Amino acid sequence: MSQFTNFILLVLLAGLAAALPHVAVNTESTKASSTPSGNLRHVPRREPDTVSCRANSGETGTCMDTARCSGAYYEAGHCPGAAHIQCCVPKPTKPAVQPVACNVNSGDAGTCMNTASCTGYIEAGHCPGASNIKCCVPRAPKPAKPANSTTPSTPSNPTTPTSANFNMAQAIKFANGNCASSPQWLCAEFVARSLHAGGLFPGVSSYFNYKGVNLAWVPSLVPYLQKHGWVALNKGKYGSDPGQAGDILVYMVNGSPLSHVAFSIGPNKDDQHNANHCNAFSNWGPHMVLRYTGN
Repeated sequence: MSQFTNFILLVLLAGLAAALPHVAVNTESTKASSTPSGNLRHVPRREPDTVSCRANSGETGTCMDTARCSGAYYEAGHCPGAAHIQCCVPKPTKPAVQPVACNVNSGDAGTCMNTASCTGYIEAGHCPGASNIKCCVPRAPKPAKPANSTTPSTPSNPTTPTSANFNMAQAIKFANGNCASSPQWLCAEFVARSLHAGGLFPGVSSYFNYKGVNLAWVPSLVPYLQKHGWVALNKGKYGSDPGQAGDILVYMVNGSPLSHVAFSIGPNKDDQHNANHCNAFSNWGPHMVLRYTGN
């Protein structure tokens, strides 16, 4: 090889050696991606910026990690990026249910609702929907006032309607036979219907207004019975008297008298309504016993 060639090679090698120190090594990157033990750190995967998308159903959603989607569903094929980035469609917002007003036979206003949620008086036949949707009135309808009268007069010697024809056996038979039916009847209405089957309340067409008395409301029914042949035992005290078949049991609930009423079918046994309890244990709370005397 000629001296000239050797000289050229030396120049090239010298130039290469001079360039090597200027090749920078990114040591910071190496440090950032490794731990003191030499293991690589976990670098969370980066998701794309928020991107709107549209599912096959036409609903609008947002592209995101399927693990973060809390909507109704997610669907692939509508978003850029990795396979786990899919279109997340939010859950539909349920429209607010507007209450439906109703009126019971007495004319009192109520609201259509599930009978399990009603804390007042329930009456069927006034609401659309399923069989458990009925008209709920906050409380038992008030009795209508007699025309042209503010305070009904009380006869000095009240008599029992058709007392001579009252048949207690028929009343008990009705209570036993109808206890499990017509759950819309209030407790007082059920008792009044049972007594009517035995001959009381002749000509009744509405248990909410019988001669100005609401027979379906305990505070109205009990005083009416006491004026028409029914006597409170033990001076009207609330206690645990087991009663006998045909007695009317008037309960105190949470310290409030005249709160509930049932038809006794034997010692410590009764039929009652709203909710239905048939041939049930009657001595579950303090009660007053009304017994028919016919006087």
